[in-house]
Amino acid sequence: MEITGWIGEDLNRAECVLAHASGTFLCSDATGNGGVSIIGRSGEVRRILSNGPALHPNGIAMMQDGSFLIAHLGAEFGGVYRLHCDGSVTPFLETLDGERLPPTNFVRIDHQGRVWITISTRLRPRDRAYRPDILDGFVICVDSNGARIAADQLGYTNECVLDEERGFFYINETFNRRITRFHLRSDGTLVNRQIFAEFGRGYYPDGLTLDAEGSLWMTSVINNALVHIDRSGRAKTLMQNTKTSLCDDAENAYRANELKVEHIARATPLRWNNLSSLAFCGNDLQDAVVGSLGGKRLMKLRMPVKGIVQPHWTAPLTA
Repeated sequence: MEITGWIGEDLNRAECVLAHASGTFLCSDATGNGGVSIIGRSGEVRRILSNGPALHPNGIAMMQDGSFLIAHLGAEFGGVYRLHCDGSVTPFLETLDGERLPPTNFVRIDHQGRVWITISTRLRPRDRAYRPDILDGFVICVDSNGARIAADQLGYTNECVLDEERGFFYINETFNRRITRFHLRSDGTLVNRQIFAEFGRGYYPDGLTLDAEGSLWMTSVINNALVHIDRSGRAKTLMQNTKTSLCDDAENAYRANELKVEHIARATPLRWNNLSSLAFCGNDLQDAVVGSLGGKRLMKLRMPVKGIVQPHWTAPLTA
């Protein structure tokens, strides 16, 4: 695996990145009222920004009509909103069981058209949950029957990924430093919860992607690591770019239950800038781009394995 280039310029909080069959890349964008950056094959960047409510985009997903779902990481309330290509915004899910959604971390659409949404914590500010004893994160599934909580009492839920071929659902629990796996039933029910992989000092699972072999690729913020996890749960760090003193400061704060968002923000003096998301791309699906919280460009890699075709892979790019 090797870095083969850098894509885009002046990106703004490209926390979540998607790849498209056309060679275009899409990532979350915190510019103005928030929206999506579209990076063309030659590296030019266009933006679709909300001309309505102010959004703080975290996870994004592309729908079959070319619009986007935005996980809104608001200070007090979250929700998922639909961003149309003209910049207009309509609510997708703002409430559940009569209550406003907390700040919302991630959104993914599976091949069945179901929408999966992660809420890291019910606490505000969210860094009150940057500790291993807080288990109030949850996962929402939205299908033809409506929205429901599919999994609860998780430790700071972050990105999730579905292995629909093998019937598994994986979720990062960032500040419990683990990946949890459920069996995924055909009706979208999650059962048989188990710890699939655990991580030690310096690791905080953020992004999560599935490859064609059924293995996982995880990005870890703060220590800027890219980790491969095979189907048995064995993890191997393949890339890492860490400033030891900053990582140590964050680790000491974490062990004292005093980790704050500032510790994550400070750990960005390096070119990689808090790796947060990975998407397979290229004609053979054996390249990948990596998003980050603080980076201005996307890192491009040649991967040792191929990815899988995502549901949005050939959706129309109408912007």
